[in-house]
Amino acid sequence: MNTDARRNIFCILMTAEDYLDAFEKLNHLDLRNNQDREIYMSFSTTDRKLMLALQYNLWDRLKDLKSLTSHQRKNLAQLVVHLINDKSLPLSTLKVIEYTEMDKTKLKFLKKVLTGILMQKDVDNMQEIFIKPALSEKLGLFRESLRLFLSHFMLQKSITTTDGSSVESDLSPEEMEALKKRVKMAEKCMTLGKVVFCNM
Repeated sequence: MNTDARRNIFCILMTAEDYLDAFEKLNHLDLRNNQDREIYMSFSTTDRKLMLALQYNLWDRLKDLKSLTSHQRKNLAQLVVHLINDKSLPLSTLKVIEYTEMDKTKLKFLKKVLTGILMQKDVDNMQEIFIKPALSEKLGLFRESLRLFLSHFMLQKSITTTDGSSVESDLSPEEMEALKKRVKMAEKCMTLGKVVFCNM
């Protein structure tokens, strides 16, 4: 409660008649500069304009991964995992990555993102995330690229990229076994377009 924006948001939430009233009042709250980022995430799931703005901004970053430091790439990967797991952005946000030209930077980034999505605690949420690309005809190429990436790159201990460099996996044998199960579930979800119930 250390800023005016937070106090105003708190007052709106406490005085609202119901959640719809609170949502409406928050939409009309006059926030300056970057204050709207404090409530941006919640709105990106309900307001398509905000979701698209976030997606386009992220696409710009994904197309220019090499210019980021390793720390920035790690933070960006964690952000992407959070946004996709939270359903603020769809998995198809990753369609701008050129899957046919995998260099070390892209490979490490994509492995980190997909591992975070696949290994989340909520298995049903993970399956729902991978079902969405199966339901759209327009995402056929992305779906196939993702399936190939999952089957060829996610489960290998060492991978040689198109630029000749090598990427080693840092997962333990137990984590790798759990990842294999999740990859199979994700592939089935993308193929069948429905939740696959498997014993974990």
